[in-house]
Amino acid sequence: MSHGIDLEKLYAEFNVGEEMGDFLRNAIEEMIQPTYTENLFILPAGRVPPNPAELLGSKRTGFLMDYLKNQYDFIVIDTPPVMPATDALLVAPHTDGAILVIKSRHANRKIIQEVLKRFESNNLPIIGTILNRVNMKQEGYYKYYKKYYTSYYGN
Repeated sequence: MSHGIDLEKLYAEFNVGEEMGDFLRNAIEEMIQPTYTENLFILPAGRVPPNPAELLGSKRTGFLMDYLKNQYDFIVIDTPPVMPATDALLVAPHTDGAILVIKSRHANRKIIQEVLKRFESNNLPIIGTILNRVNMKQEGYYKYYKKYYTSYYGN
C-alpha cells in the first residue's frame, strides 16, 4: 500500500542526490515482484555479495528500508539464523522488532538465551516467537492441545 514518501528527507539523510534517488527508487520498484496473493509482494535477495554484513550495515540498506516502510504496511525480512551470522542483528535496527523462529526439539536453551542476550544488549526488541515443526501427534503435545481445545471449543 503506497503512502506519501518524503524523498527529499531520505536524499538528505542518506546523502543521495535527487537524480541518484530517482534511479534508486526506480531500481527498487523494478525489483519488487507481485505474487498470486493480492497485496503481497516479494523483493528477492539476489546474489550473495562478498561481504553481506557490510552491505546490511550500509546507508544503502537504511535508504531501502526507509523507502519500503513508506510504501508498504508490513515488511517481513527473512534472515539466516542469529548464531552463525550477524545479519539479523544488522537488519533489526531498521525494523519494529524481531520474531524468533525456533525449531521444536532441536533448539538448545543455552543458544536461545544467548540469542536473547544479543538482542537485549543491542536494545533490539523481540516481538514474538514461533515454535516450528511441532509434532502434534506426539504424546505430550497431543494430550495438552486436545484438553485445551476440548475445554475451549467443546466436544
